[in-house]
Amino acid sequence: MNAVSLRNAAFLIGLLVAATAYAADPLPPDATYRSLPTLPFSAVKANDEAQKPKVMQRHSSMLNERYDLSNRPSDVMMSGGRKPVQDAVRVKLSPGVTWDSLARMTPEEIKDRRLLPEGFKPLPHVKQLTGGQVFPNRQIDEIASQEQRNLRRFDIEFDLPDHLMPQFPPPIFLTTQPELGDVSRGQLLTIRNFYEILNGLITPVQMEGLRMLLTPFPQEEFNQTEDRKVAEASLGVTCLELPRQLPHQRRRVSPRAGRPAAGEAISTRHGEPARPVQSAHPRLQAVAAIGRGLYAVRAAHRLLQW
Repeated sequence: MNAVSLRNAAFLIGLLVAATAYAADPLPPDATYRSLPTLPFSAVKANDEAQKPKVMQRHSSMLNERYDLSNRPSDVMMSGGRKPVQDAVRVKLSPGVTWDSLARMTPEEIKDRRLLPEGFKPLPHVKQLTGGQVFPNRQIDEIASQEQRNLRRFDIEFDLPDHLMPQFPPPIFLTTQPELGDVSRGQLLTIRNFYEILNGLITPVQMEGLRMLLTPFPQEEFNQTEDRKVAEASLGVTCLELPRQLPHQRRRVSPRAGRPAAGEAISTRHGEPARPVQSAHPRLQAVAAIGRGLYAVRAAHRLLQW
């Protein structure tokens, strides 16, 4: 046996040993999943509730130092026509500083003298260490009324006043039929009413995608385990209740809806005979089925404008 064969044999033996060791000694749970809380849920809830007034007071003070949060509506209405846009600049300046004086400075001068307004800096979470989704009270109450699903956290509350928030329920405009205007009927779109509201206005594929977007799934703060921030076990939240993903977080999904089944004839270019679709590997067919579901979600998500 030459040197090359010996090296190949040693490499194969090494792979077999590694595979055997992996099968016999898998990674511990804490290497793949976040560890569970060390305290009972009742103790965590009691601690969070005791800290809540101090947490909210600290965050409220920070907001008021940075911004003018007063209610000063303008004459301009939001897209749904149900709520006015707030007027005036809301970022506060340091004492003795004006916008004109800042305009006369170079960026280096503003940085060196530490005059960048605090309101232009990143806004921390109400409870930065814990983080997670926090919903406005009006949305919490409406979801509870329609679906009996609780989105109210026991450790913190939403931090911005209602007059600075977008109109609620949000208006919905269809990109395919902009002439219809707001099709929400002034209602919050939920799993209970979406079909009645949008039936006849969108395609079956879009309707199915919308159903997925409005189906609640467990999330870090809203779930059935002791690692949650709601008093009772929760079904979770829906995709349309969460902020939209940033462009760099989106994943492109290419499968087309309505793809013909294996063996079905499809037309090619004009004047050419139809050709049958070849059967795919079962695994590829499963991937295609998942892709069709994701396409439905994407089709519905792109359809709506808020």
